[in-house]
Amino acid sequence: PIFNVNDMHLTGFEALVRWQHPQRGIVAPDQFIYAVEKQGLMPQLTEWMLDHAMRQQVIWREQGHNTVMHVNITATDVQNEHFVDLVQSLLLKHGINPAQLMLELTESTLMKNWDMGGTLLRNLRELGVKLAIDDFGTGYSSLSYLNRFPVDKLKIDRSFLNDWSVQKDERLISAIISLSKAMGFGVVAEGVEDQQQLNFLKGLGCDEFQGYFISKPLAVNEISDAVWLKST
Repeated sequence: PIFNVNDMHLTGFEALVRWQHPQRGIVAPDQFIYAVEKQGLMPQLTEWMLDHAMRQQVIWREQGHNTVMHVNITATDVQNEHFVDLVQSLLLKHGINPAQLMLELTESTLMKNWDMGGTLLRNLRELGVKLAIDDFGTGYSSLSYLNRFPVDKLKIDRSFLNDWSVQKDERLISAIISLSKAMGFGVVAEGVEDQQQLNFLKGLGCDEFQGYFISKPLAVNEISDAVWLKST
């Protein structure tokens, strides 16, 4: 779940994929995504993720929860000439307002696919879909892409907040938030684990946050029982 920094109001969800392995139990994506990519199955996985995420979004909407659904996309998706058509067809299938879908991609994905990435993002923007740069500041990149691509939000990687908690040096996070505001972007901080971190982000003008302070990643049936969902 993703929350507003100022009033703790639920604003959206980030859809995460896990593998329910018969022997190993729940397996994180860093343990299997490489195999999915190697087998050429990433387009099918992305479509499955988008379809299931939108389907659940409709259920929550019918329950009165008007939230934005965040879904991560990969370099393979950026290179897929049919990806925009896929997104459009799924939006129509589920009756989702495009503005309620936020697609996240990393800086490294953009930098490796500069030309195709720019075309894809502009076409998605024409659909009305929102776009976020995930793990901002962790990869080697040129800030010039912020001027070239129609980005809506920057997500601050959890490593920056962890570093601040240890060193109490706010310059880097403050600079990222100031840059975002100057560019007209929203800012989401990942990995918020305590009230002190949240107060720090609030003082800098961060917009949204996610992290264990309010909730760990949850399955749908666990979310339905969450106090913060019932109070929304």
